[in-house]
Amino acid sequence: MFGWMTLGVFAQTLGAFAVPTQDEDLSVYVNPFIGTAGPDGTGANSGDTFPGVSVPFGVVKLGPDTTEMNPSTNAFAGYTPDGNVTAFTCFHECGIGGASKYGVVGHMPLTTLAGVNVLDNTTYQQPRVSMDRAAVGYYRSDLANGVTVELTASNHAGFFQYMYPENTDRIILLDVSHNLPSLAEFIKSQSYSNGQIEVTNGGRRVQGWGVWRGGWGGTGINWGVGKFSSAHQKFVSC
Repeated sequence: MFGWMTLGVFAQTLGAFAVPTQDEDLSVYVNPFIGTAGPDGTGANSGDTFPGVSVPFGVVKLGPDTTEMNPSTNAFAGYTPDGNVTAFTCFHECGIGGASKYGVVGHMPLTTLAGVNVLDNTTYQQPRVSMDRAAVGYYRSDLANGVTVELTASNHAGFFQYMYPENTDRIILLDVSHNLPSLAEFIKSQSYSNGQIEVTNGGRRVQGWGVWRGGWGGTGINWGVGKFSSAHQKFVSC
């Protein structure tokens, strides 16, 4: 009797670990938001994980950078569930503590420049009107200004799709100086040093570079090129 019971359990165990068929999409079981919120549902006491898009060993990690509604809490990976979006950036860390790093090469879609101070991202930050959506290789934010932002990534490039409301200006604010602050420990904060952005081809191509110092590791230098499928009405760079 004991032998049959053991055999039965062993058979069930084999079934639980059956090899999936090639047609089964296991990515549906992945929740990119694991670790992004603490016990109270905010960014406080979270795992500082990154819910945006990337591929294994890829160059870019695209995602939103947000303010933290509790000013004493850092957003080391850029994302918080309750803050306002200040930019969508190309580089992030995941699961770190102690100091912020990256959150650089900032893109922010806007529909107006009224009241915007390019040196102060609190003047153009946007609340989100619904919870962000994420799946393996996909991210979406719906902003209060009516713009929907969708992100995906490849080995060497990131893809941003902006969907604007009708009858509004289509503005992209490119902020080469944007980076993630470390509010609690200023000595570990990173800072923007210098850089440049150039817009060519009638607004369809941007290229530039930036230098950031501090944070985890040494000085970082990034070069980048971006191509737009259509010319925007206005570019604001800083």
